[in-house]
Amino acid sequence: MRDRTKALFATVAGSLDSQALVPVIGLYALALGADLLMVGIIVGAYSLVHAPANVAFGHLVDRFGRKRTLMVGLLADAGSLVLYGLARNPLELLAARLLHGLCGGLVGPASMSIVAGSAAPGRGGRTMALYGMSLGVSVLVGFGLAGALVLTSDDTRTAVPRLTFLLAAAALSGVLAAATLRSEGAAPVAPRRPASSLLRSREILGGLLLMLVLYLSIGAFVTLYPAHMTALLGPGADRAVVLSFIAFALASVAFHYPGGIVADRLGPHVSALAGLGALGAGFLLIPVLGPAPGGLVAMGLLGLGHAFLFPSASAAVSGAAPKDRLGRATGLLYACLALGAAAGAPLMAAAAGVVGIPAALALTAAFVLPGLVGVRAVWRAAGTVAGGKGTR
Repeated sequence: MRDRTKALFATVAGSLDSQALVPVIGLYALALGADLLMVGIIVGAYSLVHAPANVAFGHLVDRFGRKRTLMVGLLADAGSLVLYGLARNPLELLAARLLHGLCGGLVGPASMSIVAGSAAPGRGGRTMALYGMSLGVSVLVGFGLAGALVLTSDDTRTAVPRLTFLLAAAALSGVLAAATLRSEGAAPVAPRRPASSLLRSREILGGLLLMLVLYLSIGAFVTLYPAHMTALLGPGADRAVVLSFIAFALASVAFHYPGGIVADRLGPHVSALAGLGALGAGFLLIPVLGPAPGGLVAMGLLGLGHAFLFPSASAAVSGAAPKDRLGRATGLLYACLALGAAAGAPLMAAAAGVVGIPAALALTAAFVLPGLVGVRAVWRAAGTVAGGKGTR
């Protein structure tokens, strides 16, 4: 339990950086002299290397142990954050961004595999719900730091370095927490088998598909919703957008543990099905309900969907993965997370250019359909979980 708490703290410390930089990285690139094309390249560079790094570094987690790889990843993360603050032109910022995405590919699989490995029989959903809650906390704190240090400042060029140095210090605090983990938390040395060998499991495939669908939807949401609110409210929509994102994150954190309980007692397929229903309903209602207070209902549904899907997908994958390949499995999960967010944004932005923003938001609910394929795969492969019999 103590090791799990330390790993969850390290997760928050290692996830703050990517969340806090989301609302400010484009502004910082502009302040350093980047044109719009270069801004797009810099913003997307993180995901470009982050997704494949998660898959590749999952093997290192299994090979060298979770504790050591988590410490190395957090140290490298802190170093890349310092480079953000030292950047003096767009090319230097691009280099820091690429290194940051690479280093983050080690932190995610290491921290998630420690938490997943600590799950008691029949409590995989609840354990992974705690992990999802730690990511939700990092979103809330990260956005708060960005708002307090950068978005309220008149000088982005000096404010962002202060933010990144603070985030580097947070990552180092995660190193200290990881250093006190018991050495038994490390995974045994694993045979050289590629991550693709895990894809023979129907349960793992279903869980990965659910995670991909979830973050395709999230990518579409964070891209389309600000433009939707601006069209409704005009230039003063910034505050409404921020409050809506906070409402979404709070709902997600609040419902995560109940989602994990449902996954453990009734099966991850039941939790995932409820999550898909809430997610689809939320997207269909956004164009109908408009801004607050009606819009808060849609945010609550999206938060509920995230809260029920994340632990069910994570529990399905981690429960089906052999212990000596848990790093590879969590690396694949993180890769689906990163790829989904990176692909959902431009895909639905392109759709909005054809059918309009409200219709594109409603169309995002169609991601539920491939999600049902994932639910079916998890249900058929994980029948022993249903009825509270525990994870395999």
